[in-house]
Amino acid sequence: MEDAIRVTRADGQIAAAVDIGPRTATNLLQISAETVTLSAGAQGTTGTVCLDKAPVFNEVGSQIGELSDTSFAFVTGTVLTTEEEWDYTKLDAAQIALLDNGDFRIDYRTGKMLYCKDTAATTDTCNYKSRQTNIEITASTISIGSVTIEDASTSANKADINDADTARTTGTHVLATQSVDAAGAVLSTSALATSAKQLADDHNVTVSNMIPAVETGLATSIKQLADGHGVAVADGADVTQGAKADNKNSATDTTAISIMAVLKQLSFSMQANAGNTEVMDDWDDENRCAMVKSYQAGYYSTVDTSFVTGDSPVTLDVNTALSRNAEIGYIVNDGAGNFSISLSENGTDYGSEIIMENGETFSLEGLDVDSIRITWIADSAYRVFAK
Repeated sequence: MEDAIRVTRADGQIAAAVDIGPRTATNLLQISAETVTLSAGAQGTTGTVCLDKAPVFNEVGSQIGELSDTSFAFVTGTVLTTEEEWDYTKLDAAQIALLDNGDFRIDYRTGKMLYCKDTAATTDTCNYKSRQTNIEITASTISIGSVTIEDASTSANKADINDADTARTTGTHVLATQSVDAAGAVLSTSALATSAKQLADDHNVTVSNMIPAVETGLATSIKQLADGHGVAVADGADVTQGAKADNKNSATDTTAISIMAVLKQLSFSMQANAGNTEVMDDWDDENRCAMVKSYQAGYYSTVDTSFVTGDSPVTLDVNTALSRNAEIGYIVNDGAGNFSISLSENGTDYGSEIIMENGETFSLEGLDVDSIRITWIADSAYRVFAK
């Protein structure tokens, strides 16, 4: 093939030359070690096979090749050893009939190969050049049919595209993803949550409507929040939460007092004062004396103390007999026996008699009485308190 067109003078000297030689293409696809599978059988077995890519280019990749200028070559070359020219005037069967053992012919336009084996082997690998095709898609919306995402190293690992909430198995292949920050840098896995129900460390969260931790999967750090559950905090792990100086005591004006410290003080005080609260706990209409006794000192004073004997009643005049305009607080039965009391206002009985047994107390607070009648039942002593 000529590399240039030459213009010569009458004396045979070259007057001009135009270079038309082939140039290496810049959009080539180099095929390396492609496997060609041949029909099984002994020497002399014939058949047809096609290369994976077409057309097959010449050595430099400038145009479709031919027998005299080809990029095609078998790597081993022991099964098919001799290439012959493709004859476009004959059918495939006629061309195959002309092949000797080891011969093969290639249609460089389509990549079809006719062959007659020289050995019983069924495969060989080959190298050749083809043209790489670039396609520009200008449509604004593209619909692609069945798509398979394949692992580059293992062709069996194909990821399926499925509808949401469809069944999956452990054999379903998935796409591997990585978490990135706003700048696009891949985040370290150590900074990510260790559970689907946990936030990564160093995130501040506001917790509201907390519920008891009743199932597994809770956060393992104070900086983590389990999805839909209360935060699990180790005992004493947050000792300074809400710490604040105590301005109620000059000794600790600049000392941070934590919520935990306050709670512990309240717990101690309540336990230490448990006996003093039992009186109020027992207060009811049948046992009012316990409450009265808890505050009688300094508020009520004893205004009459007597011993009741015989069967003659004792009448106490609130204004005269007690020598004061007193408000009767309560009467206490201090003796071993019992007596009854009846109350009156302006000479009229206030109500029925009330039996007071040993140790009982009767409160008159809120009752407007001017006399108290105490009737003997058994020898006993009484005390009257007024304020």
